[in-house]
Amino acid sequence: MERLPRVARYIVDETRVEPRAVAGIGTAARGIIYDLCTEQNVDSEALVISLAIFHPGYATVGHGAHPDREHAYYILSGEMTIVMEDEERVAKAGQVIFFPRGVVHDTRNDGSEDVRLLIVRTLVRSGPIAPAPNR
Repeated sequence: MERLPRVARYIVDETRVEPRAVAGIGTAARGIIYDLCTEQNVDSEALVISLAIFHPGYATVGHGAHPDREHAYYILSGEMTIVMEDEERVAKAGQVIFFPRGVVHDTRNDGSEDVRLLIVRTLVRSGPIAPAPNR
């Protein structure tokens, strides 16, 4: 990606970002991710924002936990099944799913349409993971 002067360099056009394929389960590409805000294109120190398109059949299994970052999905269109610590829920367009650091999670597109979402990730402080609050 070309380097732009000053403020213009912090404005990223989705159409100028090289997409990367994501496989999920199996070897066939089941989705596309556009990394919009990263250290490489806007000099972000801790924040990453991506646009993801997960095709029907996309799934992760054993995705694991991230001890060094939190992230959230904002569903733009479609529905995505979220599995967090053995609890399963369906998230729909207009909803945000927050993944605390250290929480095991997986995702699936069980529907017949693509799921479009923004993924926001940020590094968090080092140290022990705080216990989940009682709800």
